[in-house]
Amino acid sequence: MAQLLILLTFVVIIGVVVFLRVRSSGGRERVAARAAPLVRVFLERTGYQLIGAAGMQLEAQAERWQHMYLASHSGQPYDVHLVRLYHGLEVHWQHLKTAAYRNFTWSQTWWCPLASPPRTQFHVAERSNLNPRMQSSWRPAFPRMMATGDAELDRRFLVYTAHDEHAVRAILANPTLRGALLGCAHVDLRVLADSVSFSDPMQTNAVHMLGGPMASIPIMVDPGRTFEMTLPLHEHIASILHGAASMSR
Repeated sequence: MAQLLILLTFVVIIGVVVFLRVRSSGGRERVAARAAPLVRVFLERTGYQLIGAAGMQLEAQAERWQHMYLASHSGQPYDVHLVRLYHGLEVHWQHLKTAAYRNFTWSQTWWCPLASPPRTQFHVAERSNLNPRMQSSWRPAFPRMMATGDAELDRRFLVYTAHDEHAVRAILANPTLRGALLGCAHVDLRVLADSVSFSDPMQTNAVHMLGGPMASIPIMVDPGRTFEMTLPLHEHIASILHGAASMSR
């Protein structure tokens, strides 16, 4: 409950600070204009492209992002959907923010479509999801919960599967994948029949990377700087998706 209150307080603070910063800086247009060059660098360094923008110059994609950002301040959802290739795997990232009366949605999701169903399918998520006050809309992907036999993993995570538990244990025992999951501030990894995905409904990983709730406030009101500083997070999550997809075949 304490964690939920902290996150909700952080969301409110961010909303107030964004409003004041945009007003006091001379307008949202200046914020978008300052961010555009860093968005272009982010696209160049990651290989991401805006969905549906294949072949479009990076400058044009950054300009398109500007329009999306400005539209979000006129009541439209901020819905950025990017896609790139990572070691042959198509990685999508969706950054979604919506705001309405008493209803605020703020999330990041990475996913990769799979050409064929993996032999081993499973779901790894934070144990705190069992608390109905934490994630009221959260549901496991499979009905059967299992223990991995790894004390550190089992203390923190829930693991679900409808497949061979021995195969799931072998995948999660992989040192690289195990270390990558434990290194995340929030985990919701699903290997399903048609995709592998990683969800972060409160952007906990980004906030943690930026130094925690209070330290991240002055960064997150600057979208260009946020893109720049969270670039390592995209590499980290992409490596998790690639590893989980590869080992589940």
